[in-house]
Order: sequence, then structure tokens, then C-alpha cells
Amino acid sequence: MRKIADLAALALSWISVACVVFIGAATLVDVVGRYFNHPLYGAFEMIQMAMIFLIFTALPAVTLKREHVTVDLVQGVLPARIKNIALSLVGLIGAVVCGFYALQVWARAGYLHQIGETTQNLVLPVYPFVMVIAVMWVATALCFVVLLI
Repeated sequence: MRKIADLAALALSWISVACVVFIGAATLVDVVGRYFNHPLYGAFEMIQMAMIFLIFTALPAVTLKREHVTVDLVQGVLPARIKNIALSLVGLIGAVVCGFYALQVWARAGYLHQIGETTQNLVLPVYPFVMVIAVMWVATALCFVVLLI
């Protein structure tokens, strides 16, 4: 189970890297294009959508590797058993919260699909991007579960 999760996290990390490269390239093309009075049409929207993939595909990988920013004011003085209980409790709460977020975001995606919400310039439907967010919340919840096992 852990090996499959690690491979999925690696794939998601590469998607995040590709998004960073795309955002940088789109920004470069847009800035150079503006200099010549031909900006990249829809650059702002493309970068916004790439940001969704960048952030939410990185979230499960960061969770699985336990690379979140943490502050351990008390953990240094706690016994190992209490630390393990606290980690398990945080993992359980994380899985539940991420699952709840996934349900809420999925419902929002359905609503956006129902009303036909699109981006302003490129007229891209918004709901598939919101569905990606929901799926990545599920993946993050599953990563918390894998860490509990």
C-alpha cells in the first residue's frame, strides 16, 4: 500500500513541477509579448488554472512525506508514546477534515457545472478544475490514512 502511495505521490510531484515550468513560461511569454504589444491571450486565466494543479497536486505528496510546516513547541519534551498518539490523532483529524473538504468542493463543482460557470476570457468550464481540487482532497485524506496504517 505504501509503495503505491509513494509512486502516486511521485507522479503528482512531477505534475506540480510541470505546472511551475508552465507558469514560468507563460509569464515570460506574456511579459515579452506585452513589450511588443502582443500579450499572451488568457495568460492570467491559464496561470490561475495551473496554480490549482500546482497547489493541489503537491498537497498529497507533501502529506505523505510529512513535509508540512510544523511548530513543535511541546513535542520535544513529550514521551515517545504520547508523541505517537498525538501523530495518530492528527492523522485521523486530517483524514476526516480532508474528506469533508472533498465533499464540499465536489458539491460546489456540481453546482458550477449546473449553472455553466466559465472563465471570462478563455471561456473554459470551471467545474473540471474544481473537481480536480476535490479529487486531490480525497488523495490527501487517503495519504493521512496510509500514514495511520
